[in-house]
Amino acid sequence: MSLKVTGISEDQFRFLRDGGDYVDEASGEKKHFDGHLFDEVVFNDSIQQFLELKEKLSDYFNEDNDEDIFDYIPPQKTNQIYTPKAVVKHMVDDLEANNPRIFADPNKTFADLYMKSGLYITEIVKRLFQNEKMKELFPDDQERIEHI
Repeated sequence: MSLKVTGISEDQFRFLRDGGDYVDEASGEKKHFDGHLFDEVVFNDSIQQFLELKEKLSDYFNEDNDEDIFDYIPPQKTNQIYTPKAVVKHMVDDLEANNPRIFADPNKTFADLYMKSGLYITEIVKRLFQNEKMKELFPDDQERIEHI
């Protein structure tokens, strides 16, 4: 099975890393590529840093995180730019300021009609999950998240 690693398949990645034989499309001639396109130490260190960041920032409910995993997503080919977490928080703060106790009402329904990255709806889920009234109504975390 060949999985995608960024914009290339895992097999293509392994070929760039490890090398191998290939057929030159222009001449039809069989050739060999030595590989070693990636510096092993730098590559391994980069993967380790990624895994550490992934672990550190994977809990969106953790308010102790100053950073957000979405801050590390580069601009996409579609020119889609993720709304910064601070802006999303401000938007949700404004929603709550204009609708006090909105996150304490278990009968409210929320929708993000222009969803791209899901950050807005994720912040709403976080507010609902952490709301004291919702905790009172649904003391079990799993039950509360299922209700949300």
